[in-house]
Amino acid sequence: GIIKDRLNKEKIDDLPFNSELKYRASLIKHERDGIEIQVVGAPENVLTYCKWILDKNSKKLLNSNLIKENTEKINSLTKKGMRVIAIAYKPLDKENKELSPTQINELIFVGFVGIRDPPRKEVKEAIRKCKEAGIRVIMATGDHAGTAIAIAKDIGLIAEDEESTKNVVTDTELQKMSKSEFSKTVRNTNIFARLTPRMKLRIATELQAQGE
Repeated sequence: GIIKDRLNKEKIDDLPFNSELKYRASLIKHERDGIEIQVVGAPENVLTYCKWILDKNSKKLLNSNLIKENTEKINSLTKKGMRVIAIAYKPLDKENKELSPTQINELIFVGFVGIRDPPRKEVKEAIRKCKEAGIRVIMATGDHAGTAIAIAKDIGLIAEDEESTKNVVTDTELQKMSKSEFSKTVRNTNIFARLTPRMKLRIATELQAQGE
């Protein structure tokens, strides 16, 4: 499995990080253990491709309780301002030279890592000066909504005691909106999370249409 210490390995193919699918996948050949697919990416996306979970070097079925348990752990890390990356893999039973998105299924979920990437110290003061000058500051990020909220509070974009759910809108939520709902949301929301480059452009275009 992916957690074994195997130094002799060769990357055969790679699917670069895709902002729509929110994962990166590699086709790896190990000297002793054959070929496997290794996947890293946004936990909420990677989990949807997983059928199994690694437990003490053996796999067991990933049920709804385990998904809920891991989702709670992920949320607790994002609330601390961490970027969380999920790790999964799938052994292949035959030689394979190319990797395609259709192969990303029935993965074995290994776990996740939390990475702390704090904002620069001068950001908080810059946000304060912008607010005093009447300048609206918007956060448009590919990060998890929980991470975005934690960082927004850290830099003073929103108050510590503000209700988080009212302040952030995700790409998925934006896609479901009508044109008028989208326009109203862009006018009134300052934190956008899990955005694709396509959605960032759409938000910028809408702001320009509003005279910003």
